[in-house]
Amino acid sequence: MGDREWNSRARLPIPYPPNNRFPSFSARHMRLSTLICACLCTLISSPLDAQRVRGGVWDESGATVPFAVVALLSGSRQISEALTDELGQFDIVVPSVGTYSLRAMRVGFKSTTTAPFEVTAGETVEQRITASSVASRLTDVVVSSERGNAWWEGCERDLKWAGFGMRPR
Repeated sequence: MGDREWNSRARLPIPYPPNNRFPSFSARHMRLSTLICACLCTLISSPLDAQRVRGGVWDESGATVPFAVVALLSGSRQISEALTDELGQFDIVVPSVGTYSLRAMRVGFKSTTTAPFEVTAGETVEQRITASSVASRLTDVVVSSERGNAWWEGCERDLKWAGFGMRPR
């Protein structure tokens, strides 16, 4: 059959390129694909080597302050922020080397800003923030709804239509 073989299932010839040679990458294509792979590997691995600021927020008695907002500042400009976990811990990825400070904010505590600190390439800086509690009075929140009753009446009507009777308690 020459340079064709038969597909045993469909009984159709399987075409092969001339001389049974499949196209191959040229050296130029190989260098380009290697360069693309190297760039992708660099982009993927760079966050692992990034600089970080880690730490925790405590009150003056030494208890942790959970769910506080911790902002990363460069001068007076906010770069990023994180929320402390239930143990008062935070972890912020710093975009570039430089001098930064942190500000911790939470209801019931004074906004606290740390002294400036240096972050170098690939470094993880540990920071402990002590926040002072402050008495604060929150205003009342009144929630009202005019649609609530209509919504329930609509549900009740649909349930009756579907054959589910509503029995009084």
